[in-house]
Amino acid sequence: MNNPENAQTTTIAPEDVALIEKELAQTSRPLPLHALAEKLAFRKTAGQRTQDVKRYDPYARYETGDVIYKEYDETLNVGSKNVEHFRGAIILKVVGKAFYRAFNCEMLEVDYTGGGVFRKYIDYMKKTRTQILLPSNTEAKGLVPELLEKGSDPRLTELPMTERDLKTLEKNLRSALIKSPVLFSWNDNWQLTAGRVDIPEAKIMEMEAEFERTRESTSTEELVKKHLGLEASNDLFEINCLSLDHVLEKKYKKEFLLLSLAGWGKWHLKQILNALPEGLPLAAPLAKLPEFEELEKPEMSTVQDFPIKVYLTWREIHSGGIKVPRSLNKGLSHAREYAFTEPEEGKTYTLFYYPNSSYFLGLQDFYVKNNIPQGASLTMEKQGPGQFHFWVKKSKKKLAAPKVTYDPKEDRFGGAGEEAFTFAEPNKIIFIDRETLAALLPLYEHRGELDLKDLLFLIFKDPVLAPGHALHFLRAYHLVDFLKQTTQEDVELTLLNTPEFIKSEKKKGIFFYQEPYTELDVVPEEVSLEAPAEEGETLAAEGRAERYVPPGTIGFEEEEEEEPFPGGPPEIIDLTPRALRPKAPPREAPEEPAAELAGPASAQAAVGAAEKEKAKAAAGAVTKKEKLHKKKQPKLEGEKGPRPKKSERRVIEEKIADEESEMEALTAIKQKEEGLEEQRLRGAKAKDKKEKKEKKEEPKDAAKEEPKFGFFAEKLKSALTQPPQKKEKEDKKKPEE
Repeated sequence: MNNPENAQTTTIAPEDVALIEKELAQTSRPLPLHALAEKLAFRKTAGQRTQDVKRYDPYARYETGDVIYKEYDETLNVGSKNVEHFRGAIILKVVGKAFYRAFNCEMLEVDYTGGGVFRKYIDYMKKTRTQILLPSNTEAKGLVPELLEKGSDPRLTELPMTERDLKTLEKNLRSALIKSPVLFSWNDNWQLTAGRVDIPEAKIMEMEAEFERTRESTSTEELVKKHLGLEASNDLFEINCLSLDHVLEKKYKKEFLLLSLAGWGKWHLKQILNALPEGLPLAAPLAKLPEFEELEKPEMSTVQDFPIKVYLTWREIHSGGIKVPRSLNKGLSHAREYAFTEPEEGKTYTLFYYPNSSYFLGLQDFYVKNNIPQGASLTMEKQGPGQFHFWVKKSKKKLAAPKVTYDPKEDRFGGAGEEAFTFAEPNKIIFIDRETLAALLPLYEHRGELDLKDLLFLIFKDPVLAPGHALHFLRAYHLVDFLKQTTQEDVELTLLNTPEFIKSEKKKGIFFYQEPYTELDVVPEEVSLEAPAEEGETLAAEGRAERYVPPGTIGFEEEEEEEPFPGGPPEIIDLTPRALRPKAPPREAPEEPAAELAGPASAQAAVGAAEKEKAKAAAGAVTKKEKLHKKKQPKLEGEKGPRPKKSERRVIEEKIADEESEMEALTAIKQKEEGLEEQRLRGAKAKDKKEKKEKKEEPKDAAKEEPKFGFFAEKLKSALTQPPQKKEKEDKKKPEE
């Protein structure tokens, strides 16, 4: 808990540093920082252990400030859903007291300053604002508590503070000790500078020559034993190890490299480790990453922890290495040397890790011995800080896989035409067979200085390498890595952030390539020579009026010039029967209510739509021979053309007339029903004679815009709309005709 008392115990004062120096002067062995922090914690809390400790007795009487010894063996709540069993003795401090009449006793409110499970219980009770109470002076007996012996105090062996406070104290102590000129350290092991052993330079040169001869790493203990002549049982052995590590790290850090912190450390020459990747495919430069406008981070290539499975590339096999995801670099960079054990063989291989490039080197013998092919599945499982188990997936039968060669000067693979038989089973999707290899090798001539995006374009455009312009990102990684070194994270990053690549939503890891559109690929829209597109409806209406053909002549070319309406076009009335009206398209549905309220103009539009459907029905009755003329537009008035035979024409006209007579009978009924409503609309608009004349001119214009039902339909319309006197005159004329 953060309170003034804790702050005082975790703060390092000059007298605390002097106390550590005094502690180190009493021994020649170096001491770790954790041990020094624990000793300092006991010293800083020593005043808490000077007070007499009283044993707990519920019938005894206690006062605020007393220290009580109590034993526990019960389950304690350390969280809202967590409980832990605690068994042992602790020292509690009385911080409050109250009398409870109902229980006829005094209740002691206690607190605890130590660590462990009981500390968790105390912190949880304080968090929930729950008091820790112990009954005392039960039945008012007022007994005198018994005192605890000094040697039985559990605070002498238990940590006097919480783990959190101890870590804070350790951190502050390290910062203070580094500033002290009388101390030196290595890996948090400390000792007085006066006790440091001087290592002669000749001994350092001797060790360097030994590294060059064996080309193997060596631990500090072996170096001290072999070159300084001290055994591990010697009292000065540890101070010599600390002195050697300190001088190699501070004075010879350009020549020596620390590989591991295990024990007193493990060392190797930098020049040897830096020379290992030279000439290997994994040492080739990486393909350049393109610049991205928006960055979407890869997900499938991100690995958080071991075990992991990697699919070996040709670069890894020829280098004897293993590439690992960069997301694991933080957990691996604490060491540069690891022991890899193959459980089936029981053999251990020493691998060196290169954190800047995120790969291991040292498995070349294993790859050659087992003829490991490209695409083989290798699993790594962590067993300890510097140890791994690894194995390769194998099949029961031997498989044939092609071999390739590598030219380090050109950074180029080549097909040798040979095959190797192996039990290692490669992944079928990632495996590069002979046909793929034959299509991949010629691409070396085109790679040049291409960046990763262009290399992916090169792969995805090839129909042999990417059938259907689609690939799994891991296969794309293996194909590109064959041409120029890259990583699976960079490949996925480029695929995700390049608009030409589309990620599949159904199949995980699949990407499709789509050719970008260019200006030449864009087809220009056809522009009408008569008028702009927005005037299409008006022009269509005018065209229908100009090309109007009366019923009975659909599909024929008229030779005679006849005026379809000698007396002028009649007034248009919507006679379309509702029962037989075809369903309007969805786009015309909103216009139907407006047509009923718009008056004659809307009626004209409705008649035009119905007439269009009628024309389609009539055109369907034409024979196959007549359909040859469907591309030709019917002749308009005043145009001449070949006439069909008279008998055929009459048959068709009579058939159409019968159909129209049925339609006219139904429309007449509808006209009677809607007549009153139409008259009311007309009367509202016709305020004077001038408006009536304008109203009569509107149907004439509309007659040119919309097709009509036919000759008989127009006769019936005019008869129904004429005044009674005019109708009687026409009836008298009919017999005379």
